[in-house]
Amino acid sequence: MKKLMFILLVLFSLSCKKSQKEDPITKLKWVLETAIVSPALNIRGELVSDYKKLEGNDGCLSNNFTLTFLPNGTYRQSSTGSLCDMVENDENQKWRRSGEQIILGHSPNTENICTINGNKLTYTLVNSPGIFYSKVVYTFKAQ
Repeated sequence: MKKLMFILLVLFSLSCKKSQKEDPITKLKWVLETAIVSPALNIRGELVSDYKKLEGNDGCLSNNFTLTFLPNGTYRQSSTGSLCDMVENDENQKWRRSGEQIILGHSPNTENICTINGNKLTYTLVNSPGIFYSKVVYTFKAQ
């Protein structure tokens, strides 16, 4: 009887399908290509729209800034720039997918909506209210 139960248990476990399919975006790294600020900022008399340039060559955005989406529903940010290891990742960096959108954040007040189009991921951050209004459009490429 024990052998029969064991065989049935093995057959049953083999017949079960995976309940959740892993999202393909978790198999890729998303590397920042561009970060465009508008309106352009006046820096020492020069209008600058390349937000990566504002940080300089050692800035985090200019040095392989990458998003990685994990199957457990969290994401990580990384960069090889100097002092970029000071940016901490934590369990509150949640993501979820809704069609061609990736929602970053764990509550409506802190969510950023990303759009996937082929191997590109874009999202926009708006800085307002404050002294000035600005919008930055980040574009990542899958690798």
